[in-house]
Amino acid sequence: MEFTAVIIIVIFCLLLEGFFSGSELALISVNRLKLKHLSESGSKAAKSVEELLEKPERIFGATSIGTNFAVVSSTAVVTAYLLELFGERGDIYATIIMFPIILLLGEIIPKAIFQEKADSITTVIIWPLQIALKIFYPLIELTSKMTNYTLDLSTPKEKFSSIFGQRFWPAPILKRYVPARWLGVKTKKGFFDYL
Repeated sequence: MEFTAVIIIVIFCLLLEGFFSGSELALISVNRLKLKHLSESGSKAAKSVEELLEKPERIFGATSIGTNFAVVSSTAVVTAYLLELFGERGDIYATIIMFPIILLLGEIIPKAIFQEKADSITTVIIWPLQIALKIFYPLIELTSKMTNYTLDLSTPKEKFSSIFGQRFWPAPILKRYVPARWLGVKTKKGFFDYL
């Protein structure tokens, strides 16, 4: 593989990883009051962001899958290239080279930028995120089912409810991030409850 092709692929994957990891933090950090005001003013993007924020498992599913795809792809390409150049030591070199690059350029810097600009950037990133949600939908469904199944096997509902009950966690956090069925609460069915 040509060095130029490796660099292009790595840059593309870093941009993709930065987008997904930054988007996750931007959506969590956005000012909900400003977003609600924009939505009520007729902004379709703000309305879409509000709708997505009501389903955090979709955000985390899409951003995790996108980030992991980018990391694995860039690391695999660099590893293959360095194995051609240096033989069996190529994988060690790939790890030494890619770890700081991925950490800084794919995670820390994008998250800092997206968090700082969360209020202005969320209405822009929502459209590519919506496309990613559609592309990754089967994987998001599969991983959600596997996660729920594992949690159901490993943590009885009664124990989960007592561990993560309101005495330890504020109610808004529980409602937002913990499926009601894990807490033993009967409510309108959400994403996890269909699994």
